[in-house]
Amino acid sequence: MTKMFDFVKFLKKSLIISAGIMLVGVILTCIFGVDFDITFIGGSRFTYSYSGDVDNDSVSNAVKDNLGVVPVISKSSDYSSTSQKLVITFSGDITSEISSETLEKLTSEKTDTDNTSSGDSETADTESTEDTESTENENTETMVAVQNAITKVLNDNFPDNSFTLSESNAINPTLAGSFFIKSLFAVLLAAILVIVYIGVRFRKIGGITAGVSALIALIHDIAIAFFVCVIFRLDIDTNFFAVVLTLFGYSLNDTIIIFDRVRENKKYFPALTVREQVNKSINETLARSIVTSLTTFAAIMAVVIVAEFFGVSTLRSFAIPMAVGILSGCYSTLFLAGPIWVKWSEHRASKKAVK
Repeated sequence: MTKMFDFVKFLKKSLIISAGIMLVGVILTCIFGVDFDITFIGGSRFTYSYSGDVDNDSVSNAVKDNLGVVPVISKSSDYSSTSQKLVITFSGDITSEISSETLEKLTSEKTDTDNTSSGDSETADTESTEDTESTENENTETMVAVQNAITKVLNDNFPDNSFTLSESNAINPTLAGSFFIKSLFAVLLAAILVIVYIGVRFRKIGGITAGVSALIALIHDIAIAFFVCVIFRLDIDTNFFAVVLTLFGYSLNDTIIIFDRVRENKKYFPALTVREQVNKSINETLARSIVTSLTTFAAIMAVVIVAEFFGVSTLRSFAIPMAVGILSGCYSTLFLAGPIWVKWSEHRASKKAVK
């Protein structure tokens, strides 16, 4: 008879390992902080194409000294041409943080031209509509002035790099906060559906407890992915929630395979205890879980390499936490989900026995 590894007996050590990782993650989060993308906190992002080479700190200092606000600078290479991409990001409402005097000083000629061309525009709408349109036009004009001011600062301080604005976008902080709440709600709804699904599918082996155990393992994987974002200084954006929902599906599928085997073993080996059935099931699916996880990890790592080589930040912010999440999902499926369910089942059985 092949000797089997006792995963349930190893649970205490697994919990210590996981607790240690969580503690380190929390400490690093307190030290580094969390970087939220403007998608969730609101802000403005300006993308410039340029030639040659330029230092991020030099650009940041130039913008700070001239506009009085601190930007976040990132760069990427455009392999379809000889130009580079420079992304300047501001959190919050940039139009209210830069003084009108600063904008007028940097874009005086542009402002004069705009004023001349806009003097003849009149509308016949109601007062409320006029006020709304006036506010919108004012915000648009201010944002255009901000774009022109940043472009002027870049070209004045780095005349050899030929900066050209290629893209800009702004997100209202209120709308961004609403979108963040909706994203959290989507994750919460997915978590509830996980418990319900496993509870119904595995009701003959204590479905709800199995579902909660699987959810604990999933939360563990999500926390690991979050800490990876903190360590690698990746923004928490829509990509992170895409990682979370992907891990829900991936890790859940791996856990379901084990619970399916437990259900089969309970049918064919009814004399075995819950602990023996789970250990047997995990050992029987062990090779499949490891091979599947390593294969998926290798594929995601290929994406990470491509993202790093070509400087594709959107791929990078998805692939890196996803790659680590795959490994974490394999670990939590083997060492946490099943063993936790066994301990919970044994605890419930002992309470019933006492009664």
